[in-house]
Amino acid sequence: MGSQDIENTVIHSSLNSEGEEPSSPLTTQELITNVAKEEGFEDVDLLLRIAKCESSFNACAKNGVSSATGLYQILDMHGLSVEERCNPEIATRWTINKINKGGLNAWNASKHCWGI
Repeated sequence: MGSQDIENTVIHSSLNSEGEEPSSPLTTQELITNVAKEEGFEDVDLLLRIAKCESSFNACAKNGVSSATGLYQILDMHGLSVEERCNPEIATRWTINKINKGGLNAWNASKHCWGI
């Protein structure tokens, strides 16, 4: 699968917010929005801006010069496996937790892109 294919991949969620099978697959942006709502994280736009800047919404984007991987370019040192970093739901939940603990500095290198 090429990078173009990955960017356009939709995410299949097992259940929608009503606990039913979704009528259509979710886009990465929709999944980020849904996870943020589930976690009670109000700044969905921040998550979307970081993911766009870090990976162009490519769920398994890989940095060529570091171990950064996934939507939010999470580094090996944070203890998530590559599979976890490439899973948009897991990566989004981890990112919300990191931000809630005051961890926006993890994305300082791209702040010029996502910061306001």
